[in-house]
Amino acid sequence: MSASEYYILPWGAQQIFVRGKKSSPGSTKWGARLTRDDGINLGLDYNLTCFVDLSAGYSYSVYNVLNTVSFGVELNLSSWLRKHRGD
Repeated sequence: MSASEYYILPWGAQQIFVRGKKSSPGSTKWGARLTRDDGINLGLDYNLTCFVDLSAGYSYSVYNVLNTVSFGVELNLSSWLRKHRGD
């Protein structure tokens, strides 16, 4: 299990380049608050078998008001092959 908190405070003028929008001049310029963010990350890993791991994560961005949930399955094929080859 893991947990972390972050706070990103950029320094100076920031610029974001936008691609694919015809109405946009190509970039947006603001002060340092343009890319500022803070939030939390939570993660959980579970070893299901010797060759299968499951993971889940959650992230919350306070400044962007964004929730992100992720799931993953990791397969350790070298461990699985060794077990089936008899090594």
